[in-house]
Amino acid sequence: GIKAKTINDTDFAALRAVFKWGKQRGWLPSNPAEGARIEGRGKTVTREKYFLEDERASILKAALAVQATERENAKTTAAKRWVPCYSPAFAR
Repeated sequence: GIKAKTINDTDFAALRAVFKWGKQRGWLPSNPAEGARIEGRGKTVTREKYFLEDERASILKAALAVQATERENAKTTAAKRWVPCYSPAFAR
């Protein structure tokens, strides 16, 4: 399995960055990944594995609202729109 340190230092760091980006644009009231960590022993389930319907709707609405900037590569803009759709949390 993957060690807790790896998940905390890579996966959660990426999530924090994406949610921070959404918060900075006013799409999210807070960063839900801020302070997220897992402990190295045992599994702790604190909530459902998947996003709730209202969370899914908010994320998709924000993804559809992404607008290209002059300096941003078109592929980057497209990725920002499509990334949520490929999240395993949406495969419910």
